[in-house]
Amino acid sequence: MKVSFDRILEELSEEEGVRYYAYLDTVKVLTVGIGHNLKAHPSKPIIGRSITSVGQKITEDEKILSAYSRYDGNGSGTDAQGTE
Repeated sequence: MKVSFDRILEELSEEEGVRYYAYLDTVKVLTVGIGHNLKAHPSKPIIGRSITSVGQKITEDEKILSAYSRYDGNGSGTDAQGTE
């Protein structure tokens, strides 16, 4: 079954929450946007700049890029069409 990227983004936002700044998750890993693990997937290749400290802010567009990277072959999970 194919799922649109908008649907994936909506579900991730509900499940993970959205934060427009870097924070430490429950296991103390630097995270940003919609649960984007910066240790496993650094931000520079995705949004063009490094996010390295708690409190650094991101834009709406950067939030979307970080979510998309999880599903387009640069991250883990399924691609933007919802296939594995």
